[in-house]
Amino acid sequence: MLVTVFAAILALGSLRPVGDPDLFWHLRTGEHLWTTWAFAGPEPWSRFSSEPWVLHEWLPELVFLGTYRVGGFAALAWLQAALAVALFLTLYGSCRRFVGPAPAGILAGVGWLGASAGLNLRPQAVTFVLLVVTTTTWLRTVEDRRARWWLVPLSFLWACSHGMWFTGPLVGYAVVLGLALDRRVTRAEGFRLLAVPALGTVAAALTPAGPRLLLAPFSVQAYTEYVSEWGAPRLTDPNVFATLFLALLVVVLWSRSTDRTSWTGIGLLVVAVGWSLLYARTVAVGACMLTPLLAHAAGRLLVPGLAAGNGTGTKGGSASLRQRMAIPAVSVLCLAVTAVAAPAVAARPAGVPDALDARLSALPPETVVLNAYQLGGWLHWRHRQLSPVIDGRTEVYSMSHVDAYMRARKALPGWEGTVGATTARVALLEEDLPLTAALERGLGWCRVAEDAGYLLLEAPGGPEGCTGLTR
Repeated sequence: MLVTVFAAILALGSLRPVGDPDLFWHLRTGEHLWTTWAFAGPEPWSRFSSEPWVLHEWLPELVFLGTYRVGGFAALAWLQAALAVALFLTLYGSCRRFVGPAPAGILAGVGWLGASAGLNLRPQAVTFVLLVVTTTTWLRTVEDRRARWWLVPLSFLWACSHGMWFTGPLVGYAVVLGLALDRRVTRAEGFRLLAVPALGTVAAALTPAGPRLLLAPFSVQAYTEYVSEWGAPRLTDPNVFATLFLALLVVVLWSRSTDRTSWTGIGLLVVAVGWSLLYARTVAVGACMLTPLLAHAAGRLLVPGLAAGNGTGTKGGSASLRQRMAIPAVSVLCLAVTAVAAPAVAARPAGVPDALDARLSALPPETVVLNAYQLGGWLHWRHRQLSPVIDGRTEVYSMSHVDAYMRARKALPGWEGTVGATTARVALLEEDLPLTAALERGLGWCRVAEDAGYLLLEAPGGPEGCTGLTR
């Protein structure tokens, strides 16, 4: 009951218009790849880009594009709900390996809350699901010291899906090191287990993007100070609190055990907490590691008979069969209802100035738009004849370009030179942005139209005071 009700709430409650600003350039990337099959090279859309472009999330981008072509934004909204349910069911299945249905449902719910802030329609959802699977699998290896070679092709698939694929092999390295420190493996066993994450790393270098994929995470890291989701997590946020609560419970359970705490467990805990405290975006990574780790600790201490995940909570096998059938059945039913409701609820994207479409579409080709950072992907997707100054793919722009743009947004000294260097005569910016006020009051830009909290501005120069580009 607990698990099926929660799954139903997630399926129906997650149905909402898609509004992640990065989704639009993911769609455009999927379209670009479908027509060119170029996985790396010069960035093809923006005159302001200068860095090499490596497509390290191309598999979900193709899925997003295919989903959009089948059912538009309503289908993408359904996919968003399906991913939320998929993560919860994966967490539940992971915990069910070690504890009974009720504890597994509770832990999965807390773990889902910890990961919830990152659950938008983005390729990172693949990392969350596969990290739960990988952590659970390595925890089983801790018990039986068997090498799961299927993790190698999983790493290949993961590396085609999201830039944080390396978190999977990292879990493997931590477990093998812990087993060696605990002296639970012979030298031969240790090298055999070590080969699994090592070959997974090699597999990532063999994806269509090539070996340069291995360096992609470092290119993104250089721009973390400019993006809010790469900022420090706030301990008062519910997802951060839930994730750290999981870590605290792991320590409490270990303290109550008569067995010595293993270096394997300590290593996984340190890695998980490190991710949880590193960036706001990586809190979900920590939650996806801590949930199976906590279930493993609880199974060994609190419910020894369920440590192998065999308990049913009732006598006989029929109850177990009903439990196994009820959860996916209810999830499928609710997702079916979600699919029927999606066209009426989420046929259009959220958070974009749709009312300005006609004016933006009328702008001449190659018109430079001084745009809000979060609208760059939408402009690339919806108004392809325009040239946005920036978009969410910060790694394709030089550090100096991104820094100048971010300073200009705050109207810091030198902003006039930055605006002039873009040659933009049209701006699409947040209404309450300091740069918006500076353009209007300082340079005499004209307010033309507004929608969804954004203003369309024109530079002065025409007979009516403005350029007349959007008239």
